[in-house]
Amino acid sequence: MKKTVIMLFVMLVVLVFCIAGEKVTSNDAVCMVSSYLDEMPMSKSTLTELLEAEGFSEEDIFFTILKCDIDWNAVALKKAEYYTQRMSFSRDLLIEHLILDGFTYEEALYAALTLGY
Repeated sequence: MKKTVIMLFVMLVVLVFCIAGEKVTSNDAVCMVSSYLDEMPMSKSTLTELLEAEGFSEEDIFFTILKCDIDWNAVALKKAEYYTQRMSFSRDLLIEHLILDGFTYEEALYAALTLGY
């Protein structure tokens, strides 16, 4: 649900830029990345897919993610905390769930171990 709301918000922002005749730039992508990750922790691959859907070029996405200097272990941990507050998981199931969300094995393992799994 939150993901849908965020995507609708971003689509609205892009639409406003299009109506105003403005080109969506990498600076806009930086704002969107901050907004996405503040609202919902997501993996680099999920974030990339969302930005691609908004029409950003691969180059803009690559440099935006570099510029933001995101700690993906911390993001995976935040997502793991979200899951474990709502459901009960074994370590393996938590890791599997995070990997299905697009986190790397290393990020998922970090999150699980940090939470004491």
